[in-house]
Amino acid sequence: MSSQVEVQVPPWQDPGKIGLAMVFAFGFQILVLGGLTIKGAIPRLVGEKIRLYVVPIDPRDLMRGEYVILNYEISTLVQSQDRMDPELHERMGINKWQPGTPVYVSLKYQPLSNLWIADHFHAHPPREGKFIKGKFGSFLGRLEFGIESFFVQQGQGRKYEDASRQGHLVAEVFLTPDGVAQVHKLHIEPNNPRLPEKNK
Repeated sequence: MSSQVEVQVPPWQDPGKIGLAMVFAFGFQILVLGGLTIKGAIPRLVGEKIRLYVVPIDPRDLMRGEYVILNYEISTLVQSQDRMDPELHERMGINKWQPGTPVYVSLKYQPLSNLWIADHFHAHPPREGKFIKGKFGSFLGRLEFGIESFFVQQGQGRKYEDASRQGHLVAEVFLTPDGVAQVHKLHIEPNNPRLPEKNK
């Protein structure tokens, strides 16, 4: 009577297990990429379009490859200390400024220029009204919203650079109800009154 000895094959040499591992790895990559795609598409799916005024920036920083570097009227916090929460004002000191600290900017609509501008700065999401979510930037008094660069077609960057320097650039942005923003397109508007109501 003969007995049959079962030979144990290491997992890395078992074709069945190798195939299963490859399926799992491929599926995981699809889930990750799909999640990133869905996350990036959310502002376009549920967001409302608003228009933000783009203010001039250091010309040396305007173009990086095919990306236009954008600076907004809502990005300056230092000049608006009379319009911020006490808790946020407390975090404004030179030794207290921590890049990455969340900040929420209430927006006010200007009918004449069809633009939204900063109204009030909050440490927490406001209970009502339209707002955009940002964070403290690397420099004291500067805010970042994840919309500071925008890809443009090759050869088109110069006109946006010139428009930004002249104060004629407007960004059309998708804004979700919870304040997440994504740039949709840029508009060059030399005849737009821009910020006529800002100081009213």
